[in-house]
Amino acid sequence: MKYQEDYARIAYVACSEAPFTDAKLATLFNVAKSTINEWKREHPEFKKQMQAGKDRFDSEKVERAFYKRCTGYAFTEITREPAMVDTGQGVPLQSRMVVTKRVRKHITPDAKGCMDWLCNRRPDRWKKLKHVEISGKDGGPVKTSGLVAVPSGPLSIAEWERQVKEAIANDKAADIDNNGSADDAMDTPGGSPGSSGSVSR
Repeated sequence: MKYQEDYARIAYVACSEAPFTDAKLATLFNVAKSTINEWKREHPEFKKQMQAGKDRFDSEKVERAFYKRCTGYAFTEITREPAMVDTGQGVPLQSRMVVTKRVRKHITPDAKGCMDWLCNRRPDRWKKLKHVEISGKDGGPVKTSGLVAVPSGPLSIAEWERQVKEAIANDKAADIDNNGSADDAMDTPGGSPGSSGSVSR
C-alpha cells in the first residue's frame, strides 16, 4: 500500500485513543508490520504523530488512572436487570434491561501507589530503604579471619596466591586453637557435668 499524507493524522488519533502498538497499527492500515517500520523511517511526520499519540494516551489515560488510584475516588455502580416493560405503544409487554439499583462506592487511596508516586516525584524527601542484616553460621557473628583484603593497587598473581594461602592457613590455625581450647575444658577435673576427666582418690 502506498503511503498517504493523512496516515500520520490517523496514526495520531488511533494511538491517543487506545494502546496501539505497531502491530495493531499494521492491522488498522491493512499492511505488514514491516511496512509501518518503513513508513517511520521514510516519513518523519508519521513517526512523530505516532509518538505524540502514544504520549497523550499515557499522560491522559494511564497517568490519570494511576493518580486516581493513589488519591482515591468515588463512582456509581449501576445494576441492570431484565424486566417486562410496557412501551405505551399498544403492543404487548417487551423485555428490556432496566436500572434496578444505583450504589455510590468509594475506593480508598492505595498506600503503595502513593509511595511509588512520591519516590518518583520527590526523591529528595521520599526514598525506599532496604535494611539488610548479615549473620554468620547459626546466626552468629560473621567470620572475617579468612578474608583477604582487596589491594589498593596492581598485584601480581604470585603475591595474590601467597596472601590467599596465608589467609587459609591462619583460618585453619584459628579452628585448631578453638577446638583445642574446647577439648582442654572438657578434660579439666571439676569441669562441665558429664566430663571424662579423672578424679584423685
